[in-house]
Amino acid sequence: MAGEASAGVEFTQKSALGIVVQRNRRLPAATDRKDVVQGHGHRQWKLVRVQDRISRRTFFRYFPAKEAVVFPENEDRLNAFITILEANSQPETPLNGLDVAVMTSAAVFSASKEVQLAQFKLIQASPTLTAYELQIDAGWEERIAGSWLSQLGPRHSAKKRLWVYGTAGSAMGMIRAVLRYWYTDECRGNLEIFAAEGLKRFRTGHDSLPR
Repeated sequence: MAGEASAGVEFTQKSALGIVVQRNRRLPAATDRKDVVQGHGHRQWKLVRVQDRISRRTFFRYFPAKEAVVFPENEDRLNAFITILEANSQPETPLNGLDVAVMTSAAVFSASKEVQLAQFKLIQASPTLTAYELQIDAGWEERIAGSWLSQLGPRHSAKKRLWVYGTAGSAMGMIRAVLRYWYTDECRGNLEIFAAEGLKRFRTGHDSLPR
């Protein structure tokens, strides 16, 4: 029926992850794409959908919250980050995996800096979206800490557990600071260089895992 997905087209959350969020302008779109405007408080943004003839109600049903539409790649990015983190970490050297994961993410962000900058400006314009982004960051922090703890096994000391949670929180703070610096300079600098410098300074403030 009109407004719903056309016959033979399965609309899943995975396809929804292809959304490109832009503020105050319309991106070039193929003929099978369509703009949807969704209000958020007193703000509005345009969403270029990957498939046509999908109702607004159906579209937003595939996200845990309305705000999540502005962060369409979060789940995939987090899963990729954790995969890289775990593949390059050892129980006694967890920061090695963090280095590789952060640098890989920096390369991914650099490749789509126009979209990243537009998303940043959109988030900054909305206190609700800013608060939601903090929730997302807290989720990343928990996943990073959980990954490190799982590598340590069930019999780890309270001192190690405290180190893991403190280091995961500090890591997210460093990542946020580097990204904000890049965004506020309109993404003109080299994010990978900034990330490497951030990791270097982060390392100087964190000792190795305690015994």
